[in-house]
Amino acid sequence: MAVASTSPVIEIWDLDVIDSLKCKTKLGRRRNKKKKVTRIGHKDAVLSLSWNKQVKNVLASGSADHDVKLWDLSTGQDVKTLSHTDKVQTLTWHPYEKQTLLTGSSDKNARVFDCDSEDCKIYDIGQEVEIVTWNHFKPYNFLVGTDGGDVICHDARTSEPVWKISAHTSAVSGLSLSSECPGCLITVSEDKKVKIWDITSQPKFVVEKDFEMGKLFNCVFAPDAPFVVAMGGEKSDGLFKVWDIRNSAAANNKFKKKKLLTTQAEEMEDDT
Repeated sequence: MAVASTSPVIEIWDLDVIDSLKCKTKLGRRRNKKKKVTRIGHKDAVLSLSWNKQVKNVLASGSADHDVKLWDLSTGQDVKTLSHTDKVQTLTWHPYEKQTLLTGSSDKNARVFDCDSEDCKIYDIGQEVEIVTWNHFKPYNFLVGTDGGDVICHDARTSEPVWKISAHTSAVSGLSLSSECPGCLITVSEDKKVKIWDITSQPKFVVEKDFEMGKLFNCVFAPDAPFVVAMGGEKSDGLFKVWDIRNSAAANNKFKKKKLLTTQAEEMEDDT
């Protein structure tokens, strides 16, 4: 498990070690002039992390220092640096292409990097980017959540958005797609609301909930339970919640008859 904080150093923990007092290793090193220690890695807080599912020893990190670092866990070294012009608030590897990295920044851009060639496509979002994710069933498409409350769908092959919705009244702090139910999207926001959408074609609102967790900061669907989502909020007595969206009648009615798919190939066959 990789853990980021306000420190520029990333901690790597071994979850097979129970009640461990120390992390397994650290990525990065602060500069120390007195000891003549040079800096390795980031210069400011690490704001986002993403494991590469295709190359499991590779971790990407985004920082308030405007940089993206690619780390080789086998050596503990940062092997490549990619840059924005402001804080890198979010990033995620492509689900099927090991070299493709999607990033979002306070510079109001999303970028798709080819990490083999360092080629980069820039998408003008027009607002600060809070969160990004790929659509693993339509892998040319990615979603962007903004500080203005919008969710925007882009096709990575074109410059213009596929669609845009005003999803929340405050920043979209989290968005996640179901692992097996195509089109099932959940968004959370600093407006304290959780919303479910059907984005199979054009996005359609399904239902919203307020779990009294205060501002919400993130959400993610379980990888092996297509209707179970975890959320994190600001209240100490409601910091974390797991919700089966089928407990909502509206969500259950919308998605209960949908065919669950486990791979991109299955959906491509259905489309054919």
